[in-house]
Amino acid sequence: MSLPAKPGLTRVLAERIAGIEFSKIPAEAVETVKRGIIDCVGVLFAGREEAVTSIVLASIPPGDDATVLF
Repeated sequence: MSLPAKPGLTRVLAERIAGIEFSKIPAEAVETVKRGIIDCVGVLFAGREEAVTSIVLASIPPGDDATVLF
């Protein structure tokens, strides 16, 4: 007799996130996330002209798995 399979971490996190109601998220948390996203986008734009960016792009073989926007 085998035990039922335990849900994986991805499923558990997805179910928890799907159950969140925006209205119940504290305003401070929303502002922190907004600031983090804006910071991340800023860092992406600032780094696009760095030498390491062209080195990484040159080392990635072409394919359909992902798209690089720069």
